Amino acid sequence: MRYMQRFIYVVSAKTYYDQLRKKGTYKHIPEFLLKIMDKKISGNILTEIKFKEDIIGYCIGITMREDLTKDELASRIEDFIENKSPIEKINVIIFENDNDLIFTKTLIEKNILEVTDISKDIKIKTIPFVLKKLVSKIKRFNKGIELLIIPEKKDDVSAIIEKNLSDIKYISVYTESEEIGNSVFDDAIKDIGLSIEIIKDLSKINRFDVIINFRKNINFIKWVKRNSIVFNIYNNLSYENNSCIIVDDFTFDNLGLMNNVNKNISFKEEIPSSIYSYKETFDIRDFRRLEINKNLYNLEEICDRFIVKK
Repeated sequence: MRYMQRFIYVVSAKTYYDQLRKKGTYKHIPEFLLKIMDKKISGNILTEIKFKEDIIGYCIGITMREDLTKDELASRIEDFIENKSPIEKINVIIFENDNDLIFTKTLIEKNILEVTDISKDIKIKTIPFVLKKLVSKIKRFNKGIELLIIPEKKDDVSAIIEKNLSDIKYISVYTESEEIGNSVFDDAIKDIGLSIEIIKDLSKINRFDVIINFRKNINFIKWVKRNSIVFNIYNNLSYENNSCIIVDDFTFDNLGLMNNVNKNISFKEEIPSSIYSYKETFDIRDFRRLEINKNLYNLEEICDRFIVKK
């Protein structure tokens, strides 16, 4: 199983309080005194999180206070990782109270959350479905879509073009590597009979309608044209740009993928692609929403909010 024990689920202040009250140690302590002790009893592991019989993470309580600031909460999570957690580095944090997207940037800057491509395969399988749905509703795509792939390695390009992208008429690849560029060009001609343009100047990517980015160490957003759609393959990699539609992740039905021995704690019905990647078989019917600019939208909401329909 891949990337075990890299995941924490942070329960809400109310859930943490309720769980502590059920424990013998804290059962008879007055509520006001228990909340005064909040910082001292921060970071308790409430239950293991399992996929089948394998531990993939932990459910933890950080605070019983509803008014904790973002920085204080991040500091407590950092303290938990350094001093109490069996996990040294984590690539997924889910908050019961929906703080997931708001906290991503802060946690990455503090080196608490790791940038990872753990759900790369899931995203590659989901992108064609999402594109097909969006293209059917976008008037400006009537004449065909120009797609740019920014690969980390050569196989990233073949992983995309092997999918059913019948709506994509023009495909280009950005790479500084002459070797990758030549290999990609030759393979595309040989395998699918498609001529691919190789782009070596980032400032020239402002004509593309859709960009699929496989790299975590490249800053290209300032050259992206208005209303373009950008798919990030790496999780926890977030670009801030209000002029284009940046899809950082997809969510899926939980389907019991996250299980725990504490039956008093219920997990969300909707999970990020990184957790869904533990599922042995991919089913597009499990797809729920897209993460855009730290918010979640279904396909209809995206079209209503960001895109001019046909």
